Amino acid sequence: MRLHLTSFAISFTTLCSLIILVLSAWTRLSSTFGGEFMSAFQSIHPNPYGAGDTDLTVLQSVLGALFDLFYAATDSLLFSLGFGSFYNFLVRRAEKRIPE
Repeated sequence: MRLHLTSFAISFTTLCSLIILVLSAWTRLSSTFGGEFMSAFQSIHPNPYGAGDTDLTVLQSVLGALFDLFYAATDSLLFSLGFGSFYNFLVRRAEKRIPE
């Protein structure tokens, strides 16, 4: 059974993006919850409005969360397309080997 690549990419990207958006907003509001994860995430993805900065305005915090959302959406889209294509390749290859 092969994956529908478009549906898989959209659903995986949406899920990962929402998780990062919630974590980013929660870290910016509480400054303790998810701080270590967001600092690790932002060490890979540079962001001028880091989640650990406490002296940001509301607009800067929103822009920082949008930067995080963009990075998460891009990463998860590339990963889901790559994984789905590889999975479909392996399934197609296995289906050719099995005689009916």
